[in-house]
Amino acid sequence: MCGIFYLMTNHEEQRKLENDMLQHDDLLFSRTTIYLTPLIESALDKQTDVDVHTKDFLIKQIYDAIPVAAKRFLQNKNTEDKEAIFSVYFTWYISEIINKK
Repeated sequence: MCGIFYLMTNHEEQRKLENDMLQHDDLLFSRTTIYLTPLIESALDKQTDVDVHTKDFLIKQIYDAIPVAAKRFLQNKNTEDKEAIFSVYFTWYISEIINKK
C-alpha cells in the first residue's frame, strides 16, 4: 500500500484490502489518508481553473472529509452487500467538494 493508490484489476481484492484498512485504522484514519493522497492529488491536478488559495482550501476540505466518509462507509451495512469500494465511494466526496468551489 505505502501511499500508492492504484485501482486493482481484481475489485474483490481491492474491496477487501480497503475494508480491512478502514476497520483497523486509527480514529483519524491516518493510513486511509495516506492511501487516498494520490487519488486526491490527481483530482486536484485536474483543477487548472483555481488559484493557489482556493486549491489549498479544497485540499483542507477534502482531507477533513476522510474521517467523516470512512465512518459513514463503515456504518452503512449495505456497503458489504453491494461490494462497495471505499476509494470509489470517496470520489463522490471529492467531486462534491470541488464542485462547490
